[in-house]
Amino acid sequence: MGYKEAKEDNIKTKINQHTKNTQYYPLCDCCGKEVMSLSYIRGKKYLCKICKLENYMSDKEERTENNREIKEAKLEKAIERIKNHTYNIDKYRNSIDTIRKYLHKDGWFDSTEEIMVAIELCKNKIKFNHQIQFGRYRVDFLLPDEKIILEVDGTIFHTKNTREKELIRDNRIILSLGAEWEIIRITDEDINRNITRLTKAIRKVKSKRTELRKEYNGLLPEWYSDKSI
Repeated sequence: MGYKEAKEDNIKTKINQHTKNTQYYPLCDCCGKEVMSLSYIRGKKYLCKICKLENYMSDKEERTENNREIKEAKLEKAIERIKNHTYNIDKYRNSIDTIRKYLHKDGWFDSTEEIMVAIELCKNKIKFNHQIQFGRYRVDFLLPDEKIILEVDGTIFHTKNTREKELIRDNRIILSLGAEWEIIRITDEDINRNITRLTKAIRKVKSKRTELRKEYNGLLPEWYSDKSI
């Protein structure tokens, strides 16, 4: 492919004695060294392995820096939203500083709402682990003392159509943790409505479910909804 163009552009070619295919040796666009290729496309920029690696590392550093800026912006947005829900933001200073230390940990805090939840949990001295893997599944927050898995659901990604798959996923996670655990889902809308109610709300849901499971042989009745309480 491109043999005629290669000859016109003075690109070195060679026939592989084993495969009988033509090998092309255009020059690296960065360092000028020959690059072996199984095809030649006029105008394409070819890079040797070393220059590819250098470019990748440079791009990775740029992506990392951009990601840091994005997370910093999300943290500031989270703080501003919390201010709208409390008369004394100073009560949150220590928890904000704590979360800031973990802000750039790989895989953590993908959304402003997750940051808000982490700050609120920390402020209320509730121990939690973030982004915990259970086999093929990953959960947002694991609260070991409360025996609660807390999932932050974006309304765009979690709909009635996804609920059946979520139930299967949730049941498998509960099987690995134990029947005393509950998976509680809270929407980003609820978080932004008033994050200061989070702790009281999830404890109320857990308590209500415990009562219902005792009454219905370990199951939740079909009519039950977290919004029923």
